[in-house]
Amino acid sequence: MSIEQRLEPENPEDAIPRFRFSLFGLGFLLAANTVFFKALDLFQRDAGASILPDPGMAAFLGCGCATAIVLTVALKEGRALPSRSLIVASSIYILSMACTALHCAIPESPIWLHVAAGSFLGISDTVLFLLWGRALSNLPPKKALIHLAVSVGVGGAAGTMLSMLLAIVAALTCGALLGFVSFALLNRELSATAPEQPVNHSELAIRYHEAAGFLWKPVVASMACSFITGLTWSADLDSLGDGSLVIVSNLAVCFALIVFVYLPKRPFNLVAFFQLFLPIAAIVLLVIPFLDAPAGSLFSAAVQIANGCGFALLDIAVLSALAIASYVLAIPSGPLFGIQRAIGSGAMLAGLLAQFLVPQSTLKTLCALVLACYIAAIVVSTVRYGNKPLGERQEKEAVSIRKRCNVLADRYGLSPRETEILAYLGRGRGSTYISEELFISVHTVKTHTKHIHEKLDVHSREELINLIDESDVGADSDPDNKSES
Repeated sequence: MSIEQRLEPENPEDAIPRFRFSLFGLGFLLAANTVFFKALDLFQRDAGASILPDPGMAAFLGCGCATAIVLTVALKEGRALPSRSLIVASSIYILSMACTALHCAIPESPIWLHVAAGSFLGISDTVLFLLWGRALSNLPPKKALIHLAVSVGVGGAAGTMLSMLLAIVAALTCGALLGFVSFALLNRELSATAPEQPVNHSELAIRYHEAAGFLWKPVVASMACSFITGLTWSADLDSLGDGSLVIVSNLAVCFALIVFVYLPKRPFNLVAFFQLFLPIAAIVLLVIPFLDAPAGSLFSAAVQIANGCGFALLDIAVLSALAIASYVLAIPSGPLFGIQRAIGSGAMLAGLLAQFLVPQSTLKTLCALVLACYIAAIVVSTVRYGNKPLGERQEKEAVSIRKRCNVLADRYGLSPRETEILAYLGRGRGSTYISEELFISVHTVKTHTKHIHEKLDVHSREELINLIDESDVGADSDPDNKSES
């Protein structure tokens, strides 16, 4: 069963997730980051000319990308990011706040203080991003989506509101308090989260391959939009206009997703959400740089609202896709969230550098090229694989594996339940996944697996998969003829 197929709940309870307050700590972190980003931008505008268009943002992105790469490499074998790393991230976050406060307090402070604040924030925010990913990856798909919708929508709106209504010192103080609340709630979540189980190397490779088929669209959309955001960073800062429009955009997306999940008689279709709304949000964000809206006009306000809604929707879709892939496939969340952070930060940093290096007259041409490449990738994928590319391909592979397993079951005298479990083992599934699919205990799965190994005279998962691959499929080996216990 593919990820897309498992996103459609078999019981109504999956469509009515219950709220858990501690999970909204991610929203507090996003609000705090929004306050600090606004402050760093004000500092940069007062700092005068510099090597890069925005050295603080460049430092944030560069250090974040480097940290994500290091953590991804360290966790690639399936190891989980330890909970004690929250203490390290919190300490670095405090250093970032201290540098920001000094920058605020010292008239004409040096630019290196601005860079230091961005660097510390990039490192700590990346570690916190991975830790929040670990917490979210333990949630069922609908629950992860609704908590992310509220966190991104309300968190972004709250951060913008604080920056608008309060003086910079008061806003930074509130941002620091929100950050500490987020740390406390994250620590509570990690304490209540079961440790991620290790997965053997061959099985992990299979699961990563399956996750890549599901995640490539969100990741590519995020990469394209991040690059365009970096490419148009200075122009975007000058055209943000009234911050109230950003608040409206974030709250509108949050409210709309809550309505779609809770009100319809039919369960909210997550497959349609990823296949329809994600490309729409990405295309809107990629088209906006081409729109010349007169300042203060109604069209300008509409463009700003569309821009805010697009970013909020894209963030929710990408984060929920990562959490869902980790939850459904039982993959350690660290590498998935680490790769996404590295790609997103690297793409935006590349856009910042391109904005500085590429002539202004060719910026729109570069934007058009990125837009064309993204649309071409979506069209080619849709034409080649249809609406459910991964699901259709995996369904054919699953049928082939079931046929081969039936041949082995007849040859070695496996019971119907052993035959059923053999098909899952042949697709690289672990004991926990099989127990959830068949509604039996993990101990029962392991007992059946032991009997299968004995009857087939194999001693490892690799030998079992090789035996299945080498088995001949007869003309009369129809998986539908096998009875289930």
